[in-house]
Amino acid sequence: MQVQKEEVRDAIIEKAADAFFQHGFEKASIRKIAKEAGTTIGNLYNYFENKEELFYIIMKPTYDRFINFMNEHHNHQEHHEGQWINPGEIQDLLKEMINDLDRVFTRELVILIDGSKGTRYEHVREELILFLIEHLNGHLSEIAQLTNRQFQPEFSRAIASGFLDGLLSILKTVCSTEEMKTLIGQYILFYIFGIMGFAWTEKTGR
Repeated sequence: MQVQKEEVRDAIIEKAADAFFQHGFEKASIRKIAKEAGTTIGNLYNYFENKEELFYIIMKPTYDRFINFMNEHHNHQEHHEGQWINPGEIQDLLKEMINDLDRVFTRELVILIDGSKGTRYEHVREELILFLIEHLNGHLSEIAQLTNRQFQPEFSRAIASGFLDGLLSILKTVCSTEEMKTLIGQYILFYIFGIMGFAWTEKTGR
């Protein structure tokens, strides 16, 4: 058995992350990963038992951050439950959140959401949609009380799915961290104001 070297392990992880981002877990070639990392497939298996273990090692830190991010947001939402936050407060909250965007919204998150089929993380996309639906339902239930109107579950799912697809589009195409922060900040702001605008329309009947 060859002696493991940190630089070889790091190269394998880097090239595997590239492959998972480009092709997803199922279509990523372990042989190609080894070649691009400058090693043999036999030596790769000295570092990682299989492709599943390699994927898990790369994705676990991102998944843990993702769960923490959702829990923090859930706690913040509970704190403001029943309150209508004004636009100025929303922008202040976004400014605080912007600093953490590059920690949470990474290409590894794209892999988790869009390229993890066949792994223990393939549930993440649906988990995130359900999280968004729960978030939306909290706001829409308040609107329903004000307007005496019922909303179908499909309404929240459609908005949540559309929001997630837009977020993925930004993360897949933007390379600069600063540009990513700006676009995601604008996108979330547009999304929040859209819900508030919908509520205002329903309250005024316009």
